[in-house]
Amino acid sequence: MKVIRKRRSAFAGDIPVGSFSDIAFLLIIFFILVTTLNKPRGVEIDLPAGEQAETTEEGENVISMKDDKFFWKKDEKPIAIDDLRKTLIDMKLAELAEDEQVIMIEAAGSVPWENYYRALAIVSQAGGRVVIVEEEE
Repeated sequence: MKVIRKRRSAFAGDIPVGSFSDIAFLLIIFFILVTTLNKPRGVEIDLPAGEQAETTEEGENVISMKDDKFFWKKDEKPIAIDDLRKTLIDMKLAELAEDEQVIMIEAAGSVPWENYYRALAIVSQAGGRVVIVEEEE
């Protein structure tokens, strides 16, 4: 009797990769269709040059923030964000000279970052320039 042995082919251990290109093509099409190409919105601001002012004058325009509250010109009463926006728009800052467009932003306590952003956005929309005031230690 003859024992017939089958020869193992060299290709028996290979993984079939013929369908990989189809899968890759389908994934590319999927991501092209699902991806949204939105331009992120932001606020354009001119950062201060780092020059230090001597003191603030009483007549200057100041937005003070303490915790979650906004104050205009160091008033005792807090002002709503919409009223602050209306006040700055009514000032027509874009039509004033550059030194009169300056709005100072002061913060005390633990002010959330979104309040800084809101104040910057409001001043920028009204046509003003922002100066950030912080206390020296």
